Amino acid sequence: IHKFNFPQRLELTKKKQLAELTFNTMKELSLVQQPVECFFESMTALERDYLYEHFLLFEPIKDSLLGQAFLFDEKGDILIKMHVLDHIEVCALEQSEQLEKALEKVQAIEKGLEKHISFAFSPKFGYLTEDPTICGTGLVVKAFLHVPALIETGEIEYLLNNSPAEGVTLTGLHGNEKEIIGDMIVISNRWTLGTTEESILSLIRTTAMAVASHEKEMRNKLQQTQPRDAALFDRISRMLGTLKFSYTMDTEEALRDLSLAKLGVELGWLTGISLEELN
Repeated sequence: IHKFNFPQRLELTKKKQLAELTFNTMKELSLVQQPVECFFESMTALERDYLYEHFLLFEPIKDSLLGQAFLFDEKGDILIKMHVLDHIEVCALEQSEQLEKALEKVQAIEKGLEKHISFAFSPKFGYLTEDPTICGTGLVVKAFLHVPALIETGEIEYLLNNSPAEGVTLTGLHGNEKEIIGDMIVISNRWTLGTTEESILSLIRTTAMAVASHEKEMRNKLQQTQPRDAALFDRISRMLGTLKFSYTMDTEEALRDLSLAKLGVELGWLTGISLEELN
């Protein structure tokens, strides 16, 4: 935000003022439906863990960074983060394959806020952020893909070590390529400076389609191979027992086991349960 220090050097009182100004503006302009506010100081430990475990944040909230605040919409499709990395981060979730819809949600909020809040902008470097690598458009697009066949067969290692396109990163849900949770990978753009929003969307879409094609080929191979992959079938069978008889499970374990169950159903190796039930 123009004329304010970045969050690391911003006084706590000013952080709160900016958060309240932003949230009040969004309410007045009805930019978010039925918003829910969460301020760091009043959040319980369970609420903080919820943001991290449900991948709304990619690293745990640090106690040293007071003044952080969050705003959600009623559907959980919009998340506004204040003073986490930058003054304002607007995140939109779109469950279809239409990346443009998510961008439209972000742009609508951005245009509304700009009527009342002046963003730091440079004619040469675009939007100014605390992290120089995301100046320019300031747009980071993340595509989440469920690729259990590639991961369980080890083929994902090739993709992680040889990104299919320059300017793209492939990681796990928490941003670590060595920690894959629930057989989900995240495809995101490396750069936001010197490119356009349209180019970023095109790059992510092309890369996601290439990875999805690899996943489809691997599933076809697993279905056609006889006898079936004994090691993978054993992991799926063990998982089924864990899901049936466990009393408690943490989020990451549940995601891993549900992912294997879903793969087993889609390969035709498991019966008696539907994808709808798993989803």
